[in-house]
Amino acid sequence: MTGTVWIPLALCGVAGGAGIVWAGNASLLSWVLAAALLIAAGLLAVWGQARQQQVLKALSASQSEARGMTGKKAQEGAVDGICIEVLPVWAQQIETARSHTEEAVTQLTHRFAELAGRIQMSVEGSHDGSAQALVALLSSSQNELNGIITGLREALSSKAVLQREITQLHEFTGQLQAMAKDVADVAKQTNLLALNAAIEAARAGEAGRGFAVVADEVRSLSTLSGNTGQKISETVETVNAAIRRTLEASEQYARQDAETLANSGNVIENVITQFNASASHLVQQSNTLREQSEAVGAEISDVLVALQFQDRVSQMLSHIRNDLNKLEQRLLDRRTQAAQGEALKPIDTKAWLDELAKTYTTAEQLAVHHGKTPASAASSDITFF
Repeated sequence: MTGTVWIPLALCGVAGGAGIVWAGNASLLSWVLAAALLIAAGLLAVWGQARQQQVLKALSASQSEARGMTGKKAQEGAVDGICIEVLPVWAQQIETARSHTEEAVTQLTHRFAELAGRIQMSVEGSHDGSAQALVALLSSSQNELNGIITGLREALSSKAVLQREITQLHEFTGQLQAMAKDVADVAKQTNLLALNAAIEAARAGEAGRGFAVVADEVRSLSTLSGNTGQKISETVETVNAAIRRTLEASEQYARQDAETLANSGNVIENVITQFNASASHLVQQSNTLREQSEAVGAEISDVLVALQFQDRVSQMLSHIRNDLNKLEQRLLDRRTQAAQGEALKPIDTKAWLDELAKTYTTAEQLAVHHGKTPASAASSDITFF
């Protein structure tokens, strides 16, 4: 193709030069003009060849660009088609994951909240003072038992007083026995005196008969007094023996009562000590249980706060879903415009990102948007419910 441009120009130059030489009868001027014409024809041929090559290159480049644009448009159309088909699936998958996660976390949150409420009720119930009431009851029982011990000691003291009275009565019966002996001795002496008087009256004969009667009466009284004194002595001895046995029994009972009282006091003291120790241990365990319940309640409260991540995740996924739906709609609009033969404007990425940033509601989204590392969920104090 390149030869078709410079060969005609060369032939024209040769023919023109020959004509000039022939017309000028081969003069020097005709030869100069012919040479100039040949040079001009050669230059034109060279220029034409270069121009042809430039045109061919431009044509080839245009064809390559046209083919590239066609391939690019086809590739963009394929990408748009894939996005239009895939973006709704992605959005639905994100929505499904978000709804399932939100439902599960919501149920878990309700269960933790119910558990925290029960623990709080238990802790409040432990604050009602049941342990303190038990300690107060034990203290009251101790006071009552101490009162019983005091009453027993007073009764034992009363028995001691009675025992002293019986001891004094025993001493009095000894005196009565001595007095009865004195009466018996007096009766015996009186009887001897009456006997002597009767002897003297008998000696006096008729003159001493009246005196003998008196002496006989005195002897009768003396005998009666002796018998009475003997009976009194026997009775006093019987009473004295009974009092002695009563005194011995009282002393024995007093010793037993004292031992019983001492043992009862020790037993009551030991029981009260054990009750106090058990009550103190129970109070300590109750306090420990209450503290542990409060700690568990606090941990559950922290878990409830930590479960609030679901709200953030739900918001993030909702924004991603909405942006995917927006991109899907934009691609559908571009397909419609391309089908109608309209020129497609490029998507302004910066404007798209700026508009997306306006929808963010969490600090993590803004941090990721600006290429920063988001803070961990534990370091955030934001509460969503």
